[in-house]
Amino acid sequence: PLHDLERNGPNLQYTVWWRRKDSGDDWTNVTTFQSKYIFHPTETYVPYEIKIQARNDFGSGPESNIVTGFSGEDKPREAPSELRVSKVGSTTANIHWKPVDLSSVQGEFKEYRLYYYRESSLVPRLVVSKEKKTTGFYTTVPEPSGIVKDLMPYSRYQMFMVVANNRFESTPSNTVEFTTEEDGEDTPKNKPHARVPRESDIQ
Repeated sequence: PLHDLERNGPNLQYTVWWRRKDSGDDWTNVTTFQSKYIFHPTETYVPYEIKIQARNDFGSGPESNIVTGFSGEDKPREAPSELRVSKVGSTTANIHWKPVDLSSVQGEFKEYRLYYYRESSLVPRLVVSKEKKTTGFYTTVPEPSGIVKDLMPYSRYQMFMVVANNRFESTPSNTVEFTTEEDGEDTPKNKPHARVPRESDIQ
């Protein structure tokens, strides 16, 4: 909104214009005393050109520049599918999935978001936290993949994936269960030393 010193007259109002970008439509406009106006209905997440102009009882001021804004986002219509692991180590796992059609995201594509948690340890009687963790993958390639890190060795995990825009997540993909390997660092680090025979040992 304009500051008091910029009004230059009584009865300040704002005329707002909008039209669907690249549609060839005529401008639609409304005049309001407020500095906010909501227009509807709109399609989900489509671009609009918007401009504004102030006016008072003496006439209209200059038009603003034209900006592009998007209508609201909605929940993605598709979920990632065919989630699987191809290689599992003691602390990492390689994952693959079938991507969604980006037009189904119904908003700005933010990421593929993986949820995973440690279901149990394979060490007997060891109690683990089942806190759910997340990691994101921003990729638009036809055959996406990624690496999950910071896993605990010798443990059973479960995971699933969603696709996310700025406001919503899709329904979850299939759930995958996998088991991490034992920690290789638990193996002995030094070779055993052979005793050098003394002369008295040799017959």
